[in-house]
Amino acid sequence: MRRRFLLSFFVFTIVVLVGLEVPLGTVYRQRERQAVVDGLERDATAVAAIAQDDLQHGDLPSLKTLSDRFGRQEGEGVTIFDTTGHVLVAEGTTPSDAIRAGLRAQLDRALAGAKPSGIVHRPGPDFLYVAAPIGTGRSALGVAVIAAPTTDLQERVQRNWVELGVVGVLVLAISGGLALLLARSLLRPLAELDEAVAGLQAGELGSRAAIGSGPPELEGVVRRFNAMADRLQELVEAQQAFVADASHQLRTPLTALRLRLETLEGAVPQPEGADLDAAIAETYRLSRLVDGLLALAKVEASRPARTTVDAAAVVDDRVQAWSPLAEERGVALVTRAPSTAPALAVPGFLEQVLDNLIANALDVSPSDTAVELAVTRSPAWVEVHVIDEGPGLDATERQRAFDRFWRQEASGKEQGSGLGLAIVRQLVRLSGGEVELLDAKGKGLDAVVRLEPTRGRPPAPAPVPVPQADQDLALS
Repeated sequence: MRRRFLLSFFVFTIVVLVGLEVPLGTVYRQRERQAVVDGLERDATAVAAIAQDDLQHGDLPSLKTLSDRFGRQEGEGVTIFDTTGHVLVAEGTTPSDAIRAGLRAQLDRALAGAKPSGIVHRPGPDFLYVAAPIGTGRSALGVAVIAAPTTDLQERVQRNWVELGVVGVLVLAISGGLALLLARSLLRPLAELDEAVAGLQAGELGSRAAIGSGPPELEGVVRRFNAMADRLQELVEAQQAFVADASHQLRTPLTALRLRLETLEGAVPQPEGADLDAAIAETYRLSRLVDGLLALAKVEASRPARTTVDAAAVVDDRVQAWSPLAEERGVALVTRAPSTAPALAVPGFLEQVLDNLIANALDVSPSDTAVELAVTRSPAWVEVHVIDEGPGLDATERQRAFDRFWRQEASGKEQGSGLGLAIVRQLVRLSGGEVELLDAKGKGLDAVVRLEPTRGRPPAPAPVPVPQADQDLALS
């Protein structure tokens, strides 16, 4: 916007300068030329009046002396013609040849009593000339032509154009400086408002725009934005506080309820014992649900900074951590990754994302199958794939899998909280990436985590503790 404003201002200033200076330069040139012509006309009239007496007496030597003295004194060329166009006297720099060749009509006009003027173009400088009759009417004896080179006139005109150009450049520079100051004063509040909006969009709930640095119309918009941001911050903080408080408050009674139910296990006969076991299982599921809500609230409330992590190293580290459990369940963990894969992410977040995805893959993978962890790189993304050979999901289920509390009904498992993938999506978003569930080739599910690539040597892995959620996923 600033560039368009300055460009519009510059174009307008240039149009105004051209509209003013071109007429000024043109008028100055015409005025200077007319001043030279007027001077030549006066000189021509004076020479014609003095030469009339010499021509009447046929005193050509005197006429030559007059013309030579006048030419040296005034720096002009003097040419005197008779009524037939024959040159009687030619002193100084004169356009006599050109006049004889192409300006016969001007001589005829001068013999008729006029004082024609014009420019003679020739090699070297051009000449301005004025022709004055010697005598009047039928008693005209000839024509006196006074000519002067246009060198001085052209220099003055060019100097005037240069001066106008310098003035135009100065005016343009001054107007550009004023336009820049005006643009800053008008657009700085907009830039600050844009930064505040960007901060709010990035999750910085305390982001506000400064008030009092712009026009009154814009200040009203800024005040309304700040009021909206205040209200939004209140609502979000109230929601997060409610989830956190509710989670904390529910932990103690749930733990007490589970302990009371567990003390009844040996005292309740069958078949009532099956119902007791189901109730105890539900208390465990509710505890995990509370823990998941608390972890999700903490993740949503945080706005950590991203840094460079090596996705390949993180994958290797998580495979080593999960290999014992995978072997116990008869599932092989297979990796396919380059030596390094630097990407931008919040430290520790990719580890927790992979923990959730690997746990989910192990839960749905049958024995004697494999879970593959693959890392691929492209100019746009660094992708981490967790591919299992489980039953998979259809297209509708893959879209809903990241919804909170959604669980696959056909799985027959009731212990899941349905918050695992919701936490995964939030962690990936905070790292500036995206996560998606795809249909694996043949059978199973391909969970893809995409992170922005970065250049340079990745730092040594240094996991940062993050809020741990239950490792059950929406699928379970």
